[in-house]
Amino acid sequence: IEQLSNKQIDFLLSLNHSKTIEINKKLIKISHGSPWSPFDYIYSNSSEETFKKFSNCKEDIFILGNTHHQMNVKKYSKAIFNPGSVGQPRDSKGKAAWATLDKKNFKVDFFYEKYNKDKLLQKVKEIEKQNHYNYRVLI
Repeated sequence: IEQLSNKQIDFLLSLNHSKTIEINKKLIKISHGSPWSPFDYIYSNSSEETFKKFSNCKEDIFILGNTHHQMNVKKYSKAIFNPGSVGQPRDSKGKAAWATLDKKNFKVDFFYEKYNKDKLLQKVKEIEKQNHYNYRVLI
């Protein structure tokens, strides 16, 4: 964040944490954490109470992030998934994780790809001179 200008930070802070789009008559909500908070961590083993909240939403499909863990859950007639993370995968050490959503049949396919992260780790270590949080997450 030290590398960003105030203008760039202000722009990022002005963005909505979630967005709803429509594809082939399906409403899809894309959120960083959850539809109701950018700070929520929703995993496949989250409480039933958490998943019940989705039933109150108008959208059919939810694409979440924040946990960096791949997830595919169907509850209360809702499809809830997390594609994982290419840059900071936390459920598969050493592998980039992502997903695709077929916009015709809405099938989700998950992928992992092994990559050499030594160069990335060195760059992260150079940039993060103090706490090395991202370095620790990536190793």
